[in-house]
Amino acid sequence: MANRHIAEGHADEMSGRVRQAFGTLTDDQELEEHGMRQRLAGRARRAYGQARHGVEDAADTMGRAVSDRPIPAVMIAAALGFVLGMIAFRDEDRDMRWSARRRAM
Repeated sequence: MANRHIAEGHADEMSGRVRQAFGTLTDDQELEEHGMRQRLAGRARRAYGQARHGVEDAADTMGRAVSDRPIPAVMIAAALGFVLGMIAFRDEDRDMRWSARRRAM
């Protein structure tokens, strides 16, 4: 799936280069700009495909690691959730204490 994005991005980039060069040769500013936009869109699509491919590989690796050792994976996930919860609600708890002190004044 990600290979399709990489291939289409590469094709768009090459097509944009040709269009841009043809616009330069014929002194057609609009065609040259269209080619530049197409080339940049192709580069963005190719980068998206490469990033997506990397994420899919990481997800597959993580899935295999979890299926090989499910108990440590659950324990790590629980510990991470606890730490993130403490970080997320730390500021809220401090705000509650501050507003209680202000009301007491």
